[in-house]
Amino acid sequence: MIEDLPADVAGVLEAVLDPADLVHAVLRAQAGRMRVGRRCGCGCGTAELEAVEGVAPAEPVPGEAGLRIAVQALLYDGDGGCPGEVLVFVRDGRLAWVEVAWWSDATVTLAEAARMLRARGGK
Repeated sequence: MIEDLPADVAGVLEAVLDPADLVHAVLRAQAGRMRVGRRCGCGCGTAELEAVEGVAPAEPVPGEAGLRIAVQALLYDGDGGCPGEVLVFVRDGRLAWVEVAWWSDATVTLAEAARMLRARGGK
């Protein structure tokens, strides 16, 4: 369980970061030592992550440099539609932010994204 992050952010990270994947396992360890620094103002809940002050940061993903998308997960609603996706960004081997992008008229929040991901993955 990823603690100390808001439930919506933790829920998305838990759903998309597979502990059996070595890179994902490193990112999960990092998430346990991070907090939300800033949120998007549109209501989607996209969250920038930063290290918790006074807590030693977890090790970065070895060999990672620059900014990249570490995870891209499509979101499916109960009707089989795909209203958007979740993106997890990494900068220099460390979690940078969790973003939800939507392709419909309605805003998809991170909390809704976490529910859709759990429903799809059975978590």
